Amino acid sequence: MSDATTTMAAALGSAQERKAKKSAQAPSKTARDREFQAAIQRNRENNVITLEGVRLMTPNATLAGNFERLLGIAVADYDETFGAGYNATMDEMKAMATVLAYEWRGETEYRNLEMHMQRVVGARIASAHGAARFYQSKAAVSRELNSALRNPDRDEDRMGVDGQENRAQNARLFAAQAGARAYALLALAEGAAKAYAEFLGSEWQPYSPRNGRTLDQRANAEALDALGF
Repeated sequence: MSDATTTMAAALGSAQERKAKKSAQAPSKTARDREFQAAIQRNRENNVITLEGVRLMTPNATLAGNFERLLGIAVADYDETFGAGYNATMDEMKAMATVLAYEWRGETEYRNLEMHMQRVVGARIASAHGAARFYQSKAAVSRELNSALRNPDRDEDRMGVDGQENRAQNARLFAAQAGARAYALLALAEGAAKAYAEFLGSEWQPYSPRNGRTLDQRANAEALDALGF
């Protein structure tokens, strides 16, 4: 065998050994999939939507008033919108209590109603959360454009004074409109959460799979006990 042939054979063998070693060390596709899904689950658990978090991202009453006063944007009346969310949620709970509530050991049990309304109120809060995030993104764009307009050292990204001024003004208007929507949806969500707390006697809490399993386990244990199993 020639030296060239020997060298090529050795190189090929070495490459195959490295490939086999790498394959043995790499986790299987199934294992990688499990790790990926676990990472997604951890991320979901660490990013739970709360009413307090929505409040922090939403314009307060002073800012909402400025939107209306300075830009002429229609802003919802907070008390009226809060009342709409409160009344709609309270009416639904009263109507559904006759179907979802049940007698248990001499007392009325509202667990089924609680699980249903947790999702209903949660949907309102999720809607307000989405609007608040959208407002925050548009407010950031507006701040950047207005900062560029005020900064004389950023001529490179100007479209001319008039063009830049128009862009900044449009961005302010768009952000304020988004803020007004977020403000209204927060009022509606807060009204719903208030009704939930008054009727069921506990504050609304965001859903998590762990809480859901706990409720299921409790209900199952009570059912087995009632059946004598």
